[in-house]
Amino acid sequence: MANLLQRLTDSQMTAPYTIVVRRNLEDGEGEARSFLSSEFRKLWVPRESCREISEEEYDEAVKTVIRLHADSVGMPVAAAERLFHLMKMTRTPGGSIALKAKDDWTSQHRLEDGGHEDVEFCSMIARAHRDDKKPLITHAVTFMIAFREELVGSLPGTSPAGGYRVSIQPSPFPQSQKTVRGTAMPVEALDFFENGKCYRCPMPLASSSIRSIAMTFMQNSYDRDMKLQRVLFEIDVSQEPMHVNFVEGSDPGTQGESEFTFMPYSCFKIAAQINHGSYLLIMLVAFRDNKSVPGTETADSEQWPLSTWH
Repeated sequence: MANLLQRLTDSQMTAPYTIVVRRNLEDGEGEARSFLSSEFRKLWVPRESCREISEEEYDEAVKTVIRLHADSVGMPVAAAERLFHLMKMTRTPGGSIALKAKDDWTSQHRLEDGGHEDVEFCSMIARAHRDDKKPLITHAVTFMIAFREELVGSLPGTSPAGGYRVSIQPSPFPQSQKTVRGTAMPVEALDFFENGKCYRCPMPLASSSIRSIAMTFMQNSYDRDMKLQRVLFEIDVSQEPMHVNFVEGSDPGTQGESEFTFMPYSCFKIAAQINHGSYLLIMLVAFRDNKSVPGTETADSEQWPLSTWH
């Protein structure tokens, strides 16, 4: 699972993912973007019944995400087709659509052409949600509908194949009730993370149950660009948020590791920051539910600011 989290951190460190750091994400007219105004919301809300996705629809969505990404970075269609073929060949034989999504999310194959290497599929999905532009976001949302079967808060009947039924399964969250994510980011980007701020993260956000793994990712990110600030996010999951994909390591090198991937536009609150000298610790609280509920702290969450770096 270690390299699963690293790939999403890598997506912020490579040329195709250079991020213009702003206080909030903005749309093309300079207005602050939010979940309420997002293309994601328009696509996601009507589909919350967790409709079944056919294998043909799923494969077409994955192929299109890869092809559109390849086009955006100047790689030929042939490179996109090669990556899709490699991913498809390494999926679990006979697996469900949800398992195919899990295999594709964790795939280590990268887009390549003539010795030039780009990123893995999971980073393409993260970029699609961060940019929130059609037609790419349409196909990325189809992928997330398939992937959401792994949600820890899926109750019986709410996912196509049942999901992770919290009513009959023990909580998968660490006993510490914390997950961690290590990265490095521009110093200016830290201005966004003000104590007490509530916000949403538009990208799927991978975190680990093992602190040493997150610390390694943080250092690796810093080593690639030492002008950046090392940052460790510690996420309080004591409310057992329902919008987290729980992915367990199954390969020999990842057994015993767990990835907790927060769904796009997950809600967080910044609890505290501690400067440890070599790195900054940012402590977050993950809300139980992303839904806007009148009379609660998330009542206006559909208009909360969106983070650019994480």
